[in-house]
Amino acid sequence: MDFAFSGDQQLLKNAARAFLDERCTSAVVRGLWDDPRGESEAMWKDMAQLGWLGLSLPEAYGGSGLGMVETAILLDEMGRAAYPGPYLPTVLAAHAVDSAGTTEQKNRWLPAIATGGARATTAFVDADLAWDPQSTATRAEKVGAGCPRFASWLLRLDNREALLPLLESRFASEPRDHWLGLLAKHDIPAAPVQTMLDFMNDPAVRHLDMSVGYAKVREQFGQPIGSFQAIRHKCAEMLLSVENSHAAVYYAAWALDAKAEDAALAASVAKSYVSEAARHVCGEAIQVHGGIGFTWEYDLHLYMKRAKALEPMYGDADWHREQILRLVPA
Repeated sequence: MDFAFSGDQQLLKNAARAFLDERCTSAVVRGLWDDPRGESEAMWKDMAQLGWLGLSLPEAYGGSGLGMVETAILLDEMGRAAYPGPYLPTVLAAHAVDSAGTTEQKNRWLPAIATGGARATTAFVDADLAWDPQSTATRAEKVGAGCPRFASWLLRLDNREALLPLLESRFASEPRDHWLGLLAKHDIPAAPVQTMLDFMNDPAVRHLDMSVGYAKVREQFGQPIGSFQAIRHKCAEMLLSVENSHAAVYYAAWALDAKAEDAALAASVAKSYVSEAARHVCGEAIQVHGGIGFTWEYDLHLYMKRAKALEPMYGDADWHREQILRLVPA
């Protein structure tokens, strides 16, 4: 069995890294914090031209017809760059529409996403903070300010009533002037809902790279701190967590592409492990750096915050472990 990327996948990875290294520097990420949108419209359009937004969508809708492995490659590189944009929720919502949407919905929204003309997000969690789609009770209603300001549409998942409503968000001259309307209802199988809970762009790799690099140049007592056993052990444990995370994520992505019987199990294993591993690696990286790791001027906090934000998204580790117990045969 060959676990290496194919030639095309490696080219995708290299191209993504080159683009993000140039266009999504830490200075750009910091600057976007002061932007009300929190993202770059120009970068979004360029990503669309590169084919990233339609990477896993069928060619009939303007996509590239690739799979979850290629999407995971992009997410991996975006995590390394701390990319601040709605790529992940847009891809997840588009995947659900492609899997279970009506022909009208697919024709309307998937080409718009592939060309960068639309963004999307998903509505999973109700007031009781339950991730199970069967617990969804929220209904669409007309509202004022306070709704998502920059998504073109929302996707609400509800397995209990077997519905996949699309909520369209239309904008007037100001983003806050919009209304939400229920567009459609139709049957949805359980599988597309569960596959929405699979991805997490991992900031741990960048933390590991930064820690190893710092340990090589930072000196104490006349020698690099990387020569100290305690620091070497920390870096080795971080590497182990990163490699295990990659193995879990890429196997889950492959399982989804192959429609393997254990795809849902693999997704929950990956999310439960990566959620905690990313936070742990980021915390250890700050320990390796010492006092400088806590400063605002240093980039470590960009990734620590990302890891903490992603940890509960699409089900935290405890929720996915419960799914694992349900999925593993007795």
